Amino acid sequence: MKERIKELEAKIIEAKNAYYNTDHPIMSDQAFDTLVAELKELQPDNLLNKVIGSPIVKTEWKKAKHIIPMFSLDKCNLPEELTKWVNDTAPNERLCVCEKLDGLSLEVLFEKGNFVEAITRGDGEIGEAISPNAIKMRGVPKKLKSDFSGSLRGEIMMITSNHQKYFADKSNARNASSGIAKRLDGLGCEHLDVFFYQAIGDVDFKTEEEQFVWLRENGLQTPAFWFFDTVDEVNAHWRYYQDNVRDKLDYSIDGLVIRVSDMQKQMELGYGASKNPKWSIAMKFDKECKRSVIKDIIVQTGSSGRLTPVAIIEPVNLLGAMVERASLYNFAYINELGIDIGAEILITRSGDVIPRVMEVLNGTGSIFQPPDTCPECGSTPQMEGENLQCKNAECPAQIKGRILNWIAVLNLLEWGETLVSKLVENNLVSDIADLYTLSIDELANIERMGKKSAKKCYDILHTNMELDLPTFIGGLSIPLIGKSSVKLLVDHGIDTLDKIMAATVEEFENIVGMGPVRSQSLYNGLREKEELIMELLNNGVSIKDKVEGVLTGKSFCFTGTQVLKRAVLENIVLEKGGIVKNTCSKGTTYLVIADPNSTSTKATAAKKLGVTLITGEEFMQMAGENIEDYLEE
Repeated sequence: MKERIKELEAKIIEAKNAYYNTDHPIMSDQAFDTLVAELKELQPDNLLNKVIGSPIVKTEWKKAKHIIPMFSLDKCNLPEELTKWVNDTAPNERLCVCEKLDGLSLEVLFEKGNFVEAITRGDGEIGEAISPNAIKMRGVPKKLKSDFSGSLRGEIMMITSNHQKYFADKSNARNASSGIAKRLDGLGCEHLDVFFYQAIGDVDFKTEEEQFVWLRENGLQTPAFWFFDTVDEVNAHWRYYQDNVRDKLDYSIDGLVIRVSDMQKQMELGYGASKNPKWSIAMKFDKECKRSVIKDIIVQTGSSGRLTPVAIIEPVNLLGAMVERASLYNFAYINELGIDIGAEILITRSGDVIPRVMEVLNGTGSIFQPPDTCPECGSTPQMEGENLQCKNAECPAQIKGRILNWIAVLNLLEWGETLVSKLVENNLVSDIADLYTLSIDELANIERMGKKSAKKCYDILHTNMELDLPTFIGGLSIPLIGKSSVKLLVDHGIDTLDKIMAATVEEFENIVGMGPVRSQSLYNGLREKEELIMELLNNGVSIKDKVEGVLTGKSFCFTGTQVLKRAVLENIVLEKGGIVKNTCSKGTTYLVIADPNSTSTKATAAKKLGVTLITGEEFMQMAGENIEDYLEE
């Protein structure tokens, strides 16, 4: 154990130095957190567990001492962990929540409203004075609107679009911002942003809310922030932000920061032995990492014909679940990381998504090679970009995938994957058109099916044979083309089967949101599926005429929690002649949202575009529908 502790100490010190003092980190945040967690488990009182940041080992910027040390935060990963922290620390207290920005920490000093100095975090006590660079960054004013004297705490960030536009050669925005912020010539600092979250000085705030309002009133950029009265509300917001918001932001965040809002309560709670504030905690997004070893690698053929490698690993517990398999994405990813059977790896699990291999900690010196044949049909696969692809259209995996896609698009609830697999295995269907030739007796003869279940499946299939154009085309398994793509065409007048079959690639491209790749895929796919389309029509499937109804001429975008499932609401729009929008943009008539008075980013943007905000109940009234009728179903 002593040898392992020494090894961990050396790796952590090396990684900290690279992270804080260079723009070339030697490992991911997840790999670093895994090392720290292991050290804490082996030796909880190790001094490295209490050290913040990293000493400045080599710099041409002058060193500067922080007026008040820049402490780090304790962290949690799960809702139950946050619930315990709140119950143990500050039950019944109002909670402030803000984005945890993934950037470079900065302290900016002001004297009577005038900029004085900017200091990087360093080791928390001493940092680098990068004032000439900081004053060039967007969000750092030379003079505040008030006569404030004291310290502003913030984070240097590089907006994703700026990273792609100006510094695409850098591996990621965080690394780029770290290196550019410390350049002696100051080049590129004008493309950095600073977001402030704390003011310490000659101001007296009673709550975090007052503090954030003051920051905004002084024209300063802040992370997004909210206030909640219960930990359950915070946990729900964390889950929603993780699943629906963070990936759409133009900057990087890796969690949310939760603070007790009452400043007097903060003072009473004080700081812990590791100098971490007891009144604040960072709730990381749903990602935990563990070390494991790859015992085997299997290759599976997916519904699109893509051959996907999956690692069989030594079992580890991730986020409360025992994990024995991890995704390897594709063979380009295997080559990039140097993955093979026997490698020691770092794996992560996010939400309910299959765990994936993130890094190779100790490789074998060899790389796993792709198979020569498709494991499902035995044909020779081909590399297409980063992926190995089975090109045999009669491959059972692909047949099953196309049928399952059709069933999902039509929302045929009685038809499950097990039934489809048995139909394919018994050679009863080879494409989606064959579904409509099946008899009740043929379905009943499927193992464990029975006459009653067979009739239910038959009836639901045959009572859903009149389809709108987006559903019909979206169910054909044309690469990159789903219902939403076809809705774009319908909204622009390509609203019948004849029109879509006759349209050119250029006509598709002219529609905003289609693009050249999707347009070409649609054009080629329609040619390839022409015989299948005729089979479907001959077997009784029909396409509805464009509906005229009470919602004709109106378009709707749905966001957040709704009174009914979103698919149900969208179907009501289409049935009443309206248009469904996936994103709220100029020209959208209504944004359907739980609270029309919300100040969320999406709600604020919609109001600026002139979009009317309504509740789900108001939408149902507009459509002439009764919510109770749907709830009874």
